[in-house]
Amino acid sequence: MYFLFLTCEMKCGAAVLNIADRQNAHNIIIAVRDIVELFKFIKRKKKLYREIFAFLISHDYRAIRIYGYYSITDGNKTTFYRHSIREFSFTELESKEKWSAYKFTKNVYDIWILTYFKRICSVINELLFDINFKFLQ
Repeated sequence: MYFLFLTCEMKCGAAVLNIADRQNAHNIIIAVRDIVELFKFIKRKKKLYREIFAFLISHDYRAIRIYGYYSITDGNKTTFYRHSIREFSFTELESKEKWSAYKFTKNVYDIWILTYFKRICSVINELLFDINFKFLQ
């Protein structure tokens, strides 16, 4: 099983950072939706309420945008939201920010992923092995 939690999209040219955001958002919402469905299946959807379950990084040759994605479930309706974490230029402050995106990504892998992994494992451990998953499609 793979659980997507980080996507990155790079585009070059005028006004294409918004296109990178949209393409990235499409991929990450599919991933977040699948996590929500998994938690709903074992009746633990409240554990996800406003919790970031995925990150998105979009950039071009000079600017970068970092977002966190989460969901809110009300009954059977699930709505997905994007939280802006940071937007900046690589070249600002005489390039002092050039390592910020790397540091953020490294922290996602070194720190945040541990909590994420524990959550996913707790859900998988509650699944019954003789379940027919066709109805989730």
